[in-house]
Amino acid sequence: MAIIRVSMDTSLSFNGTLSPLALELISGTLDLLYFVCLRAQRDFPSRVSVSDYAIVIDEIEFSNPIDIWAYLKNVSPGTVRSILERTLFYRLEHERRTLENQKLQQEVIHLKLKNAERIPRARRKLIDGGLSERAAERLLGRLFADQALSIDVDPPKERRGRQRLR
Repeated sequence: MAIIRVSMDTSLSFNGTLSPLALELISGTLDLLYFVCLRAQRDFPSRVSVSDYAIVIDEIEFSNPIDIWAYLKNVSPGTVRSILERTLFYRLEHERRTLENQKLQQEVIHLKLKNAERIPRARRKLIDGGLSERAAERLLGRLFADQALSIDVDPPKERRGRQRLR
């Protein structure tokens, strides 16, 4: 079981606050990461069963940055690290593109909406076995970069315990 923390600096969002769309994208990104990890651990990665689904959001710290703690059951921390290592260059590419071309606020909103549309399609394809692990990793990389998300695998126990989901 892998324990992860997803952090997002809400001051970097298009309106400088935490929006429902940002929460939807974070949870969708967690779903995709989980399914990619499940497929990566299988000898026969063509199909993932929904009965294997065992991801739990344990805690949300409503601060800036927002921290979301989750357990990825049936997935080893090494698998999560391996998948994340293969997506890192997307963040660097995103930073380079951001410096070259400052996006207008409307373009950022459009990108977030487009990403929100991609997540359910990719989730369905991963479950049905119609999306390659590599394509899913590229999408995860885009989501991490576009949402300015950071994910720690098995982070130290530094939880503040402000807001807790039960």
